[in-house]
Amino acid sequence: MFFKIVKINIFFTLFFPLFLNAAEPYKLTEAVPPISDFWGGIDPINISAPIPPSRWAKNEIKNYYYIDNSDVNATDTNNEFGYPAKPRKTIPERTYDEGAYIEIHGGPYTGGKQIVFQANGTADNPVWFRGPSIDEPALIRGETIVKGSYVFLENLKYDTNKKTIGFRVYGDSHLHHAVIRNSTFVGEGDAVGATSVISIYGSTNNRFHDFLVYGNTISNFGDSEKYGEDDYVGVMPRINVDRVWIVNNHIYDVGGDSVLVGIASTNDVNRVSGIYIADNELHGNGENAIDVKESDNVIIANNLLYDVKRSGSSAGEVVVVHDNPTYVTIVNNRIHSGENGVVVTSGENIWLIGNVIYNIHHGNSETWEPASLYSSGAAIHFRGTGRAGILDNTILDYDIGLQLASGRSGYDVKNNVFAFRAALGGYEISSGSSTNDNKSFLAANLFYTKGVDAAFLWKGGDIGGDKFSDCLQCVYNIDPKQNLKILSAEELNLVILFSDGKLPSESFSSTYSLISVPDYSVVANSGSDVSTIMNELEAKYGISLGLDLFGNTRPFLSPSTTVYDIGAFETKSVSGESVNTPSSPTMVEVIVSGESK
Repeated sequence: MFFKIVKINIFFTLFFPLFLNAAEPYKLTEAVPPISDFWGGIDPINISAPIPPSRWAKNEIKNYYYIDNSDVNATDTNNEFGYPAKPRKTIPERTYDEGAYIEIHGGPYTGGKQIVFQANGTADNPVWFRGPSIDEPALIRGETIVKGSYVFLENLKYDTNKKTIGFRVYGDSHLHHAVIRNSTFVGEGDAVGATSVISIYGSTNNRFHDFLVYGNTISNFGDSEKYGEDDYVGVMPRINVDRVWIVNNHIYDVGGDSVLVGIASTNDVNRVSGIYIADNELHGNGENAIDVKESDNVIIANNLLYDVKRSGSSAGEVVVVHDNPTYVTIVNNRIHSGENGVVVTSGENIWLIGNVIYNIHHGNSETWEPASLYSSGAAIHFRGTGRAGILDNTILDYDIGLQLASGRSGYDVKNNVFAFRAALGGYEISSGSSTNDNKSFLAANLFYTKGVDAAFLWKGGDIGGDKFSDCLQCVYNIDPKQNLKILSAEELNLVILFSDGKLPSESFSSTYSLISVPDYSVVANSGSDVSTIMNELEAKYGISLGLDLFGNTRPFLSPSTTVYDIGAFETKSVSGESVNTPSSPTMVEVIVSGESK
């Protein structure tokens, strides 16, 4: 018998700010390793620059440098350090002792096209190279190449088309524990060739390590509207570097990717490792928001990633993973507005967990072939991949929900919500490999297709019988001997609340107006156990995956519960009490199309 649908009109409006008030300490998400653990115990995000002594105003003090080329009293003659009453004209290109403080006013400063210096900072006494404030940055027009250790660059502005920050090998230099934060990089929007605004790399026998790129704005480097390739990247950990945190930046309208991790066709010994991309807003580029190539141990967490168009060098993927990286975890991101959402073409241990992906639609309707496993309009696409999984995601307003074109090990697809498919000819899930079908496990995925039946495409062969029942469970466990049935839109009673009651394509924006799943929805307590992989990843990275993108606790962390929710949002009752799973409703027919063998 059918159960009665009860709709309760409760709406919560929550917005998720990416950038915090400067007066508030920034809290790094638990989904990436804590940076202070690798930074000698200091917090390089929230630590404040030292306050110079009051007597510095009229007196030269060793190790305190004051530069202001706009001051009529500025001179470099017999003025090694400078001070406010008598500034230096130029930035000394020298070795700075630990604890050195370099305050730069005015500008521009070019240093003969490069400004190169050595910083001998320590965790207790770092070197500070800075403009006076975020609102009053120093203007630099020479590539700033840094050597040494424990150095902070902040409150700077770069507005040249090329050569900005070089955290890179210079001769036989070494660099570790370096920060660029609270700075602005604005290009002229011209196509000037492949390069990067902030480049980070060492050499095979001289690996760099521990970098922080925090709170910066990067825009208009390269031509983001050019159809052909203009590979100007925002931030690029390239080769031979370990542990880079790219956190709370706004990177947009660049010719290439906002963030590019690694390069293709390098020796394994040169791979970057430990790249953590969190709480950024990345959008509107000539290529992707994030591109992951040869690398190890990458976490992409809590970012807002959107507005990627097809170009001569990009198929319109918001996020792309290729060139065989290992352990890439994409968790709790908001990904929208591209021809493709997340595309993975190769790799091992690639995991999508707790993301919301929406407004993903194909381009030219005349040439679109939804039955092709390589067509655009896919919220998630996997091919050529080893161990991988798609867990606890909410996928909305798409043409194709999930494409599994090929794979070496099959896929774990559990606890995902697929809702509001826009293309009548599309599919919720399509698979093109018998390897996928025989080795994949799909469980507790919920499909909401308003006005049409859920559609699946299996090109790899027939997965009927017991395997089919195990493979595609909707919300409730199904008798293995019973043919699978998918609930209709009405019977599913999926309740996702929106702040304005509109469908995703109308409602979502960069402010992200999807807000909550109430505890009376059928997604509550209806999922499949994913604790094994979650615990494995936590042990691998030394992190917690215990929160969804609104800070609610994922149930696998609670020792008192054995129930799991479906989708990116954990349900949370007002009373804090758990909600019992409703009785299983009668199921109706599922349409499965494909080529049986």
